[in-house]
Amino acid sequence: MRTSVIKTAVLGLTVASTSLFAEATYSPHKYQQNDWFAEFGGNTAMYVNPAGISETDQLEFSAAFFSSISGEASQEYVSLTFPMDYKHTLGFSFFENGASIDGGKSYGEYAFLLGYAYRLMHCIALGIDVSVLYINQFDDVKQVTVGSDVGLSWNPLNSSKFGYLLVGVALQNIAQPGVSMEDKNGFVAPGFFGGDRDDAYNIPANVNFSLFWRGFNRVIEAKAELSLIDVFHSDTEGGDGVNPEMSFTLTYYLSPHLGVRLRFTKEGYPVAGATVNVKDVSIFRYLALDLEMSHDDLYAKKNRGFIWAVKLTSRFGDTREEKIGEERYRRLKIEPENDYRAAMRLYLNRQFLEAAYAFGKVQTKYPAFHLVDQAAFYKAKSFENLRMHKAAKSVYEDAIKRYPQSDQRAKYHFQLMNIDYKEGKYIDAMAKYHNIAQKSSLQTPLSHTIS
Repeated sequence: MRTSVIKTAVLGLTVASTSLFAEATYSPHKYQQNDWFAEFGGNTAMYVNPAGISETDQLEFSAAFFSSISGEASQEYVSLTFPMDYKHTLGFSFFENGASIDGGKSYGEYAFLLGYAYRLMHCIALGIDVSVLYINQFDDVKQVTVGSDVGLSWNPLNSSKFGYLLVGVALQNIAQPGVSMEDKNGFVAPGFFGGDRDDAYNIPANVNFSLFWRGFNRVIEAKAELSLIDVFHSDTEGGDGVNPEMSFTLTYYLSPHLGVRLRFTKEGYPVAGATVNVKDVSIFRYLALDLEMSHDDLYAKKNRGFIWAVKLTSRFGDTREEKIGEERYRRLKIEPENDYRAAMRLYLNRQFLEAAYAFGKVQTKYPAFHLVDQAAFYKAKSFENLRMHKAAKSVYEDAIKRYPQSDQRAKYHFQLMNIDYKEGKYIDAMAKYHNIAQKSSLQTPLSHTIS
């Protein structure tokens, strides 16, 4: 029954999506103004929204290739996402877009992106990237320019019952890469907010809204994007101004390792594909292969004919949670043990002043350490060996209050009695002795307790 409902939902969404995107028109987009990679990429792709990389839990590598069947037009990219800790994530991407013409010359764009995402709170992240764009105009003009994107992502839902939801908004090309209108090589400064320019035109700035949902026990994945193209439109550059575009992707998993996909692109043509993934293979924690194909002449008449794409994604290394867990274990277990042993070596080497400081550091830095009460004892003993009785008594008295359940309490009391005896305070020493003897008689002999 459940499977039947899911299949019906998939069919309904597919049929509905055809009316949503039937009138989509082509307009400029990022990098060769083509929407394929923005839609072919995952929900965490930096070029869709730089804040999305914060959702990557492990070191992730991705590479993809897109081409027309003739090979005259193609796109490639590689990306690497590196989660540093819970809040910080770095990303790097490289894109190449190209088309050849008769005579051997070709047009190409090469984009290098470096991005960073910061988790503002548990479910909200802020991201920014900087891109360097190299443009080769048929080997006649070669120019370099820069751009930048900024975005926010919101993850309000992440549960086994209701699924996973990620909502994002990004301003693409907030710093707009410039393309010179003159036949000259070199650097072209970026533009901002669609300002008029005499020396160059700006690659359009876009506002991109994205939504990704995974549910029904990871059986269905749905992804939708709405892009407002050229939001800082300048009339001097021509065109119709702001243009909305939408896309929709639906993936149905026949099994945990095999899924089928249908997508309607922003350019208005359908794409069919499949994804295959495996987990825990050799050094890879996750390995996925995506294949997609389309024939845009069947629907949108873009005259590119048969189009195919392949994408490889791999994840390896520890997850964020595992890194955080290891760090916490190191801080709670390994580091305290090492610092305690270092302090004990100082004590055994009769470096009592340094030992007192080291044991005090263990007390302050690791209050939950299981040997913290012993650290207090040896801190006081170090002061005793230095004949700093007042300081030693203060440490013992503080330890009695701080560690009421410690099995070191008898030692604290005995050493306080011993200090009184050394200072000639025999009445105080005798009173402490009777107190210790009275308490110890109910448990073990005093000589055994303080041995």
